[in-house]
Amino acid sequence: MTQFEKQKLTEIVAYILNKTKGLDYYHVFKIIYFANIAHLAKYGFSMVSDEFCALPDGPVPTVLYNCIKGDAHCDRELQVMLEKTAQLVSLAKEKCDNVEFVAQDATRADIDFVIKACKTAEENGASCVTVCDDAGVYLPEETAQLVEKIKAQCSLPL
Repeated sequence: MTQFEKQKLTEIVAYILNKTKGLDYYHVFKIIYFANIAHLAKYGFSMVSDEFCALPDGPVPTVLYNCIKGDAHCDRELQVMLEKTAQLVSLAKEKCDNVEFVAQDATRADIDFVIKACKTAEENGASCVTVCDDAGVYLPEETAQLVEKIKAQCSLPL
């Protein structure tokens, strides 16, 4: 599954959770499964590229299920992103004094991961942080809450 496909699946889950005001994973998986079948019937191709596995409580998208269960592979991908952030911020700091870390699409990411990324950037020489809501997911007050959570953990100007 490509990074784009993972992002698409993440956006689908976020959409479902937003429209339903929150569901458990069991029901989210079922919605994705039936939506995927309907999409396949209507357009001739799957909505998601994740493969579904039959479990006792119904079908589950395997990659998503493994990430939710805490699969080390998913955690490793996030760790690689943090390592790359550290490397790139350090390299930029060698070239100039003012390094801005931009948390692109921060509103669609896990808040704890965004905070870790901001702290990693700070530890490696970033001068400030910019948090983006590229998809327009958050209302202004939600964005303010996100910024406050980040400010509580990261001392860089936001």
